Amino acid sequence: MNTAHETLAEVAEQTLEDFAFMFVDDLPQEAPEPPQDEEMYRADITFESPQGQGAVSALAGSGFCDDLAHNVLGLEVGEVMLEGASENALCELLNVICGSLVAELYGRETVVHLSVPESGVCDAQEWEAVTGSEQALTVVVDGNPLVLVLNTEERA
Repeated sequence: MNTAHETLAEVAEQTLEDFAFMFVDDLPQEAPEPPQDEEMYRADITFESPQGQGAVSALAGSGFCDDLAHNVLGLEVGEVMLEGASENALCELLNVICGSLVAELYGRETVVHLSVPESGVCDAQEWEAVTGSEQALTVVVDGNPLVLVLNTEERA
């Protein structure tokens, strides 16, 4: 794991704790199997700074996203969420992770432009392709995998 990916792991863990009141169980060494019998989501965000540019992606099953949405929205178990709340919560988590990450990578005084996160449904084939990448970082939260991928390109 290179320094940027180590920073991503630290930022993700801290953000999950502070923003979503969720705690990382483990950092597995191997790619996780796709969540069974649940929808899978993917969210993507890009960033650009004077020093470089890049993208961060997040993949997770609906179980993780539902828990995330409940925590972020302050809902009790069993309370009904609006349609799309789980997917939107994944986008917002990714937005906060990316904002904190670029502050760590490029400094808090550097102006970094972030895109609006985009999301969609992810299938098992895409899950396996992404999680098999060397760039993928998997964290397990309450037994659910959250996969983060960071790609950066430094300016010459």
